[in-house]
Amino acid sequence: MKPTASNPKETLVQYWTEGMEQSDWALVERCQNDDLQAFEQLVEKYKNKVYNYVYRMLNDPEEAEDITQEVFVRAFAAIKQFRGQASFQTWLYRITVNLCVDCHRRRERGPQVVRSLDAPVEGEKGEVELEVPDWKYNPEAHLLTKELNQQIHLALKQLSEKLRTVILLHDLQGLSYEEIAQIVGCPLGTVKSRLFNARLALREKLRPYLEGLPEAEPESAAVSQ
Repeated sequence: MKPTASNPKETLVQYWTEGMEQSDWALVERCQNDDLQAFEQLVEKYKNKVYNYVYRMLNDPEEAEDITQEVFVRAFAAIKQFRGQASFQTWLYRITVNLCVDCHRRRERGPQVVRSLDAPVEGEKGEVELEVPDWKYNPEAHLLTKELNQQIHLALKQLSEKLRTVILLHDLQGLSYEEIAQIVGCPLGTVKSRLFNARLALREKLRPYLEGLPEAEPESAAVSQ
């Protein structure tokens, strides 16, 4: 059952998010009772958003697809430990961000091994198979080939991982400052500062393209906070 707010501020937040999150809580409860169809509905709801975020972070569509699958494999494996201290969306993005960070750290050590959602997953009652829709034909991914999105993608690559994470979660995925702070594990003020710096840097990098000026040479080092 969805947690009840203990103070007026939490009550207000729940009031505005209840309509969006209510179905998530119901689906999570069903997942915790071994309802695979409920988890497949959560995958269908979030798979495009997760893929889009991972693609922007890793700059590799095949790797983004693999990591997206791993996000949901890990979420499925841990769903019974989900206690609702944050929304399901926040919890899912925390898994996503951590996997992206891990991927950046492992890239120089060789290719990573990921699991398919079609492969059996070990649960409390033994192995179970999880079938979900294929997202190889994600229409959002095809939009990334357009010229403007390509320019944004190139500009995002030049930001530091910390700045890129915050601007993608807030401006692309629509998460609140509070949710992002929970996901990345830093104070609210730091999130706002990083977002400001990220927007400023991104605007400067896109200015030549938007104004029709010659493209500037990419910097040797990524922009940091």
